[in-house]
Amino acid sequence: MKVSCIASECFLIEIGSSTILVNCPLEVDLRKPKPAAMSGSAPSSMGRPVPPPTAASSSSASHGAPSQADVQYIMDFFDQYAPHAKQAQQARLDQQHEQQQQQQQQEQAMGSDRPFIPVFRMVPLPAISHQDIDLIIITHFEAMLGLPYLTEYLGYHKRIVATEPTIMLARQRMQELVAYFSDIPAAAASIKRGPTDMDWKGLYSAMEIEECLARIQPLRHDERMSLFHMLTATPKSSGYTLGSSNWVLEAEEKKVAIFASSSQNPHFYPSSLDLTLLDGADVVLVCGVGRYSMDELDKQVSKAISYICSRLKTGDNVVLAMPVVGGLVYDMLWMIRARLAQLGMEFGAVKPDVPVYMLSPVAKLSLEYANICGEWMSQQRMDSVLQAQQPLPHGAMLQDGALTTFADINEIRTSKTKLNTLPSLVITGDAQVLGYGPLDSIMQMWTPEKSVCMLLDPDMSVENYELQKHLSTIPTIHHPMDTRMNLEDVLNAIHTRHECTPEFILLPQMAVDGATATATTSAQELSGIKYIHYNIGGRQNIDITAQWVEMMVYEHMIMNSQLKPIPVNEQRHMVLGAPVGCQIHKFNNVVTVHPSSMQAAPPLAAAQALLPTDDLVNKLIESGHPHVSYTTADNDVTITVNSQADESYPLGTIHIAKNEYTISSTDDHFIDLIRKILTMSNA
Repeated sequence: MKVSCIASECFLIEIGSSTILVNCPLEVDLRKPKPAAMSGSAPSSMGRPVPPPTAASSSSASHGAPSQADVQYIMDFFDQYAPHAKQAQQARLDQQHEQQQQQQQQEQAMGSDRPFIPVFRMVPLPAISHQDIDLIIITHFEAMLGLPYLTEYLGYHKRIVATEPTIMLARQRMQELVAYFSDIPAAAASIKRGPTDMDWKGLYSAMEIEECLARIQPLRHDERMSLFHMLTATPKSSGYTLGSSNWVLEAEEKKVAIFASSSQNPHFYPSSLDLTLLDGADVVLVCGVGRYSMDELDKQVSKAISYICSRLKTGDNVVLAMPVVGGLVYDMLWMIRARLAQLGMEFGAVKPDVPVYMLSPVAKLSLEYANICGEWMSQQRMDSVLQAQQPLPHGAMLQDGALTTFADINEIRTSKTKLNTLPSLVITGDAQVLGYGPLDSIMQMWTPEKSVCMLLDPDMSVENYELQKHLSTIPTIHHPMDTRMNLEDVLNAIHTRHECTPEFILLPQMAVDGATATATTSAQELSGIKYIHYNIGGRQNIDITAQWVEMMVYEHMIMNSQLKPIPVNEQRHMVLGAPVGCQIHKFNNVVTVHPSSMQAAPPLAAAQALLPTDDLVNKLIESGHPHVSYTTADNDVTITVNSQADESYPLGTIHIAKNEYTISSTDDHFIDLIRKILTMSNA
């Protein structure tokens, strides 16, 4: 088994004869805009730029096609019958020239107004063709935002699996990104867009999103998916967000548990963490760990909620720059409402209540979809569905007008409802790149003295925050809120799971370096487990010891076998075993047992006199078979030889009767040994 770490939550796993890609995230970078270049097209005889030759015309010219003079002669011939052809051609050239000028003006405006332009790409795959990937599994919707580049740009059309809410939330998040960044000209940031180029690009289109997501096979939690009998993949609830999953991979009697971004906070809405994925796992791959323990997370959440409510209490506007799809946004609403109630305030559309505005092209769709996914939520939320109540409180806020959604800033300007501000709570924008989408317009409308913007993204780097802070027109603070389990909580979950006895545990080196002494001590307490620390870009070779191999045995072979109990160890039950002569075939990762075509050994006649039984037993013991016994009945002797490794497992028998030795065994080496002993004794 081989594991290659591509990104923090992106891996290539080679197990058996299958290659699995875990997640396909989106990478974002900021580039300075490229100054718009002046048009360099050569002027034509009419004083207009001539359109560049197409690939087809260049190809035809190289194969002896008519020359430009010939083409012009033909055009002149038809011009006498179409007197308006030259005027139509001139009008078409004028239109093309006008479009070029408009594009240049747009790029110049982009370069002057935007100090930085976001560019995108999927994570580069290390030294492997995308066609060698047999399966792609997705842990949560944020980890698949780069998938359209793989399917629509590189042409990957093999199997992709994810849970139903993960697919739907990913569609909403991708559509939100397209609405924010699709109007950025590709040439403005010196980026390339090609079918095989994995350099930085402009964002994909809405059509590419739909074509990509149509290729994904939806699964439910605990639903097994088989890949050509070679591999089974099963999603387990991770508790991180709606539909998020950890995965169990099984191939060749090896079980790999992928412990990705997970949460075990009972107060949040997603379904609870399912730790059964650890049971019987040979390898546990830990990734996507957070920075806070459960107690530290509660303090971080309480601190953020207190700050937001205190600013609202003083009549200020608060902007939460965070995606409106999934994640923490649903829990933030009810937690803020509960704290405001303690301060004597409420969410509402009429003053003095605090209105809540959510600005996003998918805001309404996201809120409505979340409230119909009760079976993917915690038990408390599921119980409210059974009582004909909406599982999340924002449903009631939408009905009474306390929460209002807008697709974009233009909808606000054309709305008949006047927006109440001072105070108000606005949730909108992409926290990674400020200055785009409705968040930029909101910042321009508000006064800096009575407004504040909070960035809650835990993955935002310090350098990116300092850059974004300078782009913001209102005071901006970064308060990361990471709901994922940290390394200490993950190791404690593994340590306290009695059914979990893995041979290997893979841990991220960065998380290990930043872990507390308690986490390190907890890891050391798991004796007998080999720990492997990985880095991004590293590759690990893992040799899993397979003690058992599952085989398919034909019924008549079992009926003709005499099963006997065989003790394995003190912790397992007794198993039954019997010696069989067989042939093992393996095809498509399925091992089958067939009857052996080897003929039974013919009786060996004694040349002179039979070797005394005691002498034969002693020679067997001297040859390395200490477990020998014999019985006598009617002058016939039966010697039984058991395995050296397991004295309860019969290796073969020697029956002595009427001056003949009859050897019964499925082991060719044992039969040759007996023949050699008897031949030497008669020499």
